[in-house]
Amino acid sequence: MKLFKYNRRNILVLAMTVLLVLALVVGCLVYRGYRQRNRDTDYIPYAAVKNARSIFKPLADKSLQSLVDKTLDNMGNLRWKRYSADLDVVIEETDFLPYKGSEVLVALSLPPQEAVVACYKRDGGKLKYMGKIPNLLPVSGVTTLENIRLQNRLVVVDQVQDEMLGAFFNARYRDVFLWKDGHFDRVLGLLTHYNAYWNQAWDGVKEDAHWLWLNQSSDVGYSDSGETVRIEHVQTLLQSTVTDVQSIPAHDDFAVRYFRMVKEEYKWNDDWGLYILGEYTDSQTGERVALLEDYRNNVSSFIRGTRFDMVKVMDQKGEIYIISAERLQQ
Repeated sequence: MKLFKYNRRNILVLAMTVLLVLALVVGCLVYRGYRQRNRDTDYIPYAAVKNARSIFKPLADKSLQSLVDKTLDNMGNLRWKRYSADLDVVIEETDFLPYKGSEVLVALSLPPQEAVVACYKRDGGKLKYMGKIPNLLPVSGVTTLENIRLQNRLVVVDQVQDEMLGAFFNARYRDVFLWKDGHFDRVLGLLTHYNAYWNQAWDGVKEDAHWLWLNQSSDVGYSDSGETVRIEHVQTLLQSTVTDVQSIPAHDDFAVRYFRMVKEEYKWNDDWGLYILGEYTDSQTGERVALLEDYRNNVSSFIRGTRFDMVKVMDQKGEIYIISAERLQQ
């Protein structure tokens, strides 16, 4: 009897062991399939891009919405899901990487303050999600730029900031990005257009308060096979010819008070890995720094005659900070 009980116990143990092993095997297979499905979720059919441009509106709308929803999933941007039907979309098919196949850039904008650009690599009939450019303002256009010193083409993102309803200003920006080591690096940032309005009454003027209008328009050009970016700013401070009005006057009701033209030239520098205005020594630290932005040329220097003798620099550790222009030495 004791031998019988011992054998039955072993049989039960063996049965439980077999069941446990089977459960583990099934679990592994299910998990593996789940992982595989998850890996496949970042693919988008290339047909969705083509159909989004279809002249057949129902097909175009459905394909575009599918592309938007899939892109939000790929980026993990769950907060935008509720606005997916209202996002502004810009799609650009290009070839900024040297290896086989093209890329598709999908810009999603949530006005007035947010946007992101997702990048896909085309592999036959599929688009494989690669990465994103986050923390952008609403995107108005995406292009690419060749730089002869770089293997990859640069991605140029134009953006718009419109605060006319509350802060009475709007601006346009152009940021340039380089795909490097699996992510996008920002290698140049430009303010291309700017308009700001304010009323002298806000500064305490009791009578004959004018509106002031600070304006900048810019022309950006590329030369030396993309090694040089030249930008010419036309900066103007205008004053309204009418006074004591609550609304911004028409453009014809402004007269020019100050005017200047500013030219800047950014050159690609391999050592710094970005476009810079020049390389200098910081007299306070003795370290070499790259000049990224010269605030003496900023359009805001017109305001009340304020001086902007400051510059933005990067040190050799990659840290960016603002210092007095007087500290720069050749």
